[in-house]
Amino acid sequence: MGVAYSIVKRHGGMMEVESEEGKGTTLTMSLPIKNEIKQQKLSSRSTPDKIAKGLSILVIDEEEEICNILDRFFLREGHMVKAVSNGAEAIELAKREDFDLVICDLTMPDVTGHDVIKVLNELDKVPKIGISTGSIDDYSSTEVNALKADFIINKPFRLFELANKINVLFDGK
Repeated sequence: MGVAYSIVKRHGGMMEVESEEGKGTTLTMSLPIKNEIKQQKLSSRSTPDKIAKGLSILVIDEEEEICNILDRFFLREGHMVKAVSNGAEAIELAKREDFDLVICDLTMPDVTGHDVIKVLNELDKVPKIGISTGSIDDYSSTEVNALKADFIINKPFRLFELANKINVLFDGK
């Protein structure tokens, strides 16, 4: 829901939710119509010149499909990857194993991304931390800075964009 809201909001649209106990929920999305469509030019390159290699990466997202996509992407790029769909499991893994990079969703039930990031920043070996969220507009820059993360990427994102953020952190390792 957070990802959908973020997409609709970035396109100048609105979302309304009506819910009545026992009857169900109605979700209404509206997007503005534009008469003029701008053609976006895409680079012929689908990957950066240099891609960091050999990183130990932990992916945390309650959406298993996102975990699966990032797991396949990072494995294909030569990284060691563990992907989990809840914060409690992520904290246990991070306490047992060292990771170079953790990519964490903020909005998860029970143990949130905020909880996970707090624990990560208290470890003896603090990994680089990337936040992936569909609701960045819900956070002030002060709140984002307080999380002590190395980068933030808004869902939905392109894998190329994520690779570039990682390359900046690891200087094409």
